[in-house]
Amino acid sequence: MKETFSRFDEENDPVLYRIYGVITATVSKMLLLGILSAIAHQYFLVGFSKTRMVMIRLDILGKQKEPAVIYYKYIQNVQITSWMFGIGKKIYFKLTDGSKIRFKFNKTNVMLKKQKENLTAVCDLLSAISLV
Repeated sequence: MKETFSRFDEENDPVLYRIYGVITATVSKMLLLGILSAIAHQYFLVGFSKTRMVMIRLDILGKQKEPAVIYYKYIQNVQITSWMFGIGKKIYFKLTDGSKIRFKFNKTNVMLKKQKENLTAVCDLLSAISLV
């Protein structure tokens, strides 16, 4: 995963933490699609540096799609809450343009051995840069 994010490294600002997250389908989509609502979820590899968040979208087969980079200066607010009895975290980002990003991150991930440590570090980082 480090290689995946290495192309986003900038001088003096490498991607420090990498985690896997999901933006779940809206309630209306879940009601409409029922058991098939998982196809409406969006899956991401998300990297965090000291100044920005890098989001790499994955298709349903795990192939990388379009990346997006959001600098923290464009994030107006962040809310971090526990999810599902502490099994993970929900992180809500409100951007300066009024849009919102709602991620769910599990503490464990079979493919990412440091998911739990990186998720903790991301929450600490977001708190330290006064976004929370």
